[in-house]
Amino acid sequence: MSTLVLVLAAAATACGGGQNGQRSTLQPTTRTFVALADTYVRANEPGTSFGKNGELRVDDTPVARSYIRFDIFRVPGTIVRATLRLYTLTSSGDGFQVRASGDSWIESQVRNQIEEVDARLLPSPIYGQVPAFAATDRGVLDLLAVDRHGRLTVLELKASEDIHLPLQALDYWMRVKWHLDRGEFSGRGYFPGIEIAKRAPRLLLVAPALDFHPTNETILRFFAQQVNVERLGVGIEWRKDLRVMFRVHSATCPSPSFAKSEKQFPI
Repeated sequence: MSTLVLVLAAAATACGGGQNGQRSTLQPTTRTFVALADTYVRANEPGTSFGKNGELRVDDTPVARSYIRFDIFRVPGTIVRATLRLYTLTSSGDGFQVRASGDSWIESQVRNQIEEVDARLLPSPIYGQVPAFAATDRGVLDLLAVDRHGRLTVLELKASEDIHLPLQALDYWMRVKWHLDRGEFSGRGYFPGIEIAKRAPRLLLVAPALDFHPTNETILRFFAQQVNVERLGVGIEWRKDLRVMFRVHSATCPSPSFAKSEKQFPI
């Protein structure tokens, strides 16, 4: 069982505020949280969900990454130290790195359930953290997939509200198109055995349905028509059950009935 132990700083009383005018010397307190959910992904099994497995895996050949979710709530004071406790099942002395996942959790969910997001997309191969160049400039996009007609699709994912979502996604779309126009994807070994269409890529913006920034729609109105962009809002329980609550083209507003149904769930 994975646990996260937080050490909280004690709230010291300033001189003159404690008994006899002395500074209080309270000891730091600790809070322990048990993981609410976990899973892992493997590069050689991009379409497989491991969320129900009883163990986590990390490896470099093939690449395997694990994800653990904690809900930190009612924490008074300042966190001065955090300790992640994991229990190994092997005698290997190899170490590993631990990082805040940011948008990686939603990336894992979308990758494992890509046909729930868009039934036109092939479940494999799907490439994550793809380096994309434009001249000498380098960027890394979230997911790159291909549909059943060979058309590339760029997926930009956000787990929370982000004012930069449309422009960041457009930047990655332009980079992918730049490589596509030069026929470089097949030459570099992407999508083996699939004939990649020369049509401009599709662009999917995926985020929790209630977390699209209000300015996103305004910015999308200025996108050129050749940028085929869709917004997909997923339900608030996307960590447990990934469901698309609405799908709209570009700056189109979701129907009012969606907002009503989504707000029936506690936030």
